[in-house]
Amino acid sequence: MANQMQPGGRANGPSRGPFDRWFRYPAGFSPDALKAAMDAACLEDGDLVVDPFAGAATGWRAGIARGYRYAGLEAHPEIAELAHLKLRHLAVPQRIVEDAKQIVQRIDSADVSSETDLVKRSFTRESLQQLVSIRDQLKNSPDQVTSPYLKWCLLGSLRDCATVQVRWPYQRPGVPRQPRIADPKRAFMRRSEWMRIDLVASSKRTKSTVRQGDARRTADWDKLLGGEVASTVISSPPYLNNFDYADATRLELYFWGVVANWSEMVSRIRAEMLTATTQQSGRDQARNAMMHLSSLVPQTASRLESIIERLVIERKKRDRGKEYDRVVGPYFEAMYHALGNMRDYVKPGATVVLVVGDSAPYGVHVDTPMLLGELAIELGLELQELTTIRHRGTRWLSNGLRHQHPLIEGLVVLRRPSQ
Repeated sequence: MANQMQPGGRANGPSRGPFDRWFRYPAGFSPDALKAAMDAACLEDGDLVVDPFAGAATGWRAGIARGYRYAGLEAHPEIAELAHLKLRHLAVPQRIVEDAKQIVQRIDSADVSSETDLVKRSFTRESLQQLVSIRDQLKNSPDQVTSPYLKWCLLGSLRDCATVQVRWPYQRPGVPRQPRIADPKRAFMRRSEWMRIDLVASSKRTKSTVRQGDARRTADWDKLLGGEVASTVISSPPYLNNFDYADATRLELYFWGVVANWSEMVSRIRAEMLTATTQQSGRDQARNAMMHLSSLVPQTASRLESIIERLVIERKKRDRGKEYDRVVGPYFEAMYHALGNMRDYVKPGATVVLVVGDSAPYGVHVDTPMLLGELAIELGLELQELTTIRHRGTRWLSNGLRHQHPLIEGLVVLRRPSQ
């Protein structure tokens, strides 16, 4: 996936490649990791690949170009919509730019008094009035064919125009900064042009799609596949690294009106997501998860208990230490259900390929790739390969406040037995 730089400013994040520059969601395959996963799966032209943790599905344009069919599940409803747009055929991409120009010409000073505090604090009043005017125009024409695309032109522009710190993963409205692009009209038009370029270059119709759904629920797999059985699963599940993917999109969720406050975000967005942060898991949930795993996969559960005990010891050494120990059980319980569906929805003899990183909260190593391999074995899958794709976190090794454990991104290749 080639990096490209278009006139008018820097993309929202380090990656400026086609489709990724629409909106940078901090999850998904790197081109190298996806290539390694596809190579390990030994796919053929026309094979159906399922990704139950699809994210924004940016990398899967490469898989489709190879001739594979693709079906993805993504728990975050807004990101699932974005991913679906990237795979959808638009007959006349130029209409995105033309409609964007008409919207910009109709911008007025919109009423911003009812916006949430986070949104108000993130922009100058003039910029916010323009952004809200664009939003209101789009919401007033939901049936226009380009409206879903222009929605993401707008949402992708928010962090360009913000005058406070809105880097991933946290919004910090108390920390000022210079906006990347001060003019919302310019930021909006820039992204509409990027979309046009990307869609023109990838105008081939595909049978690929992404649906909003939970990898743990069989009903969502049934809806996605419609009775078909997948040739393989290739996926990169959330890492056990305390990253809150719902909170990472809070500015966009509040601005578009998907949720109005933190409580709604937790109940409507984060509740559907696999538990991977300390904000998602409480004492009772952690205890129940481990009881469940102990009865179903006792060998893996025993390994996890040892890790949890060490995390508890480390947490108690610190004032107000984060409760990483309460995330481990719920994370692997969720992956137990997800892996069970991966096993059941691929053909006998097919491969399941995972790209996942390890972690070391408080210096306690959680070898997630190895643990998922062991969990898969107890679920009746065969572990074919466990290799390192790349090393991670090396830029933090000189930071004395962080752990010094070297981290990796691993490739876990599993196989469903033929019989």
